[in-house]
Amino acid sequence: MFKTLLLDDDPPVDPTMERYLTSLDHSVTSARSVLGALSWLDRAAFDFMVIDLPLRGQIKALALCRVLKSDPKTAGTKVLFIGGAAMMRSKAQAVGVDDCLEKPYTLDEVRSSIELLALRGRGSQPLMFGMTVHKTVEAYSKGLLGWLHGPF
Repeated sequence: MFKTLLLDDDPPVDPTMERYLTSLDHSVTSARSVLGALSWLDRAAFDFMVIDLPLRGQIKALALCRVLKSDPKTAGTKVLFIGGAAMMRSKAQAVGVDDCLEKPYTLDEVRSSIELLALRGRGSQPLMFGMTVHKTVEAYSKGLLGWLHGPF
């Protein structure tokens, strides 16, 4: 069983992705915001993170990925980024995202991506040294991170 963090702005309204991941033998934890995802990453270890946000939340999600991939504790978490534009792929890869799907996507594409990521195993090197999930959460609580303010 895989532990998966799902960052989706609307899971209570449309729980399709959560149900689908559960059917693939994932233990799913849902977050509805970037700050919520950071809080979960600070408290628990995950094998995968699936990010499915509308365009307005994707820039903050990319910043979250940079933090996740820079923390030695979370750098091995495989990230599937579901974005709305092809241009997001290069930005996502630059911050360590492991795979991207464009919208619209199928659940079969999600399954295939996760299966391929699982075969790669853990082993990412941190992108930046000194940046951790915990330090990011602390900085946010002190009001030092402007990119986290707002709905995502």
